[in-house]
Amino acid sequence: MSVHVREFSREDAQFLGHLARDPRVVRFVGDGSVWSDAYIAERTAQALAPGAWGELGSARWVTIWCDDVEGESGEHRIGLALAMFKDLGGDIGPCTEVGYWLDPEFWGCGLAKPMVAAVVAWVEAGMAGKEPTKLVARIAPENAASAATVLKLGFERAGVSDGMDVFTRLV
Repeated sequence: MSVHVREFSREDAQFLGHLARDPRVVRFVGDGSVWSDAYIAERTAQALAPGAWGELGSARWVTIWCDDVEGESGEHRIGLALAMFKDLGGDIGPCTEVGYWLDPEFWGCGLAKPMVAAVVAWVEAGMAGKEPTKLVARIAPENAASAATVLKLGFERAGVSDGMDVFTRLV
């Protein structure tokens, strides 16, 4: 099984909408509500106009693909991820925050860890040659599965921000 990322494209807009309208996917994002059509359009526009790597306030989006899921060969679009370049202040400061969604169709297939590992590798490649930065994942306290995934990939719990557990690792 190989998991890899591709830059977000116009063909991925419908997939973003599909995930953003699924209450199981968005329950740990923002206020937990499904996204409106207007907000999906706004975020799709952002995804289609990526900012520069490491530029504060910019973001970059990718789709996540797997070439083999539970014996079913062929490429499968399994999720979305983004890297947001921001300053969380305090002990974190300037950082690259990652967010990711795995399509519920692929929950329980052992894809979370390789998916997040592919996202981390993508960020590391994008930040190559730049000043080292903290990679941050802010995870709702009740999302134990996501917390366990990032801990397995070398993140450490660094505290709490806006009610979310903060996990970091150096890139």
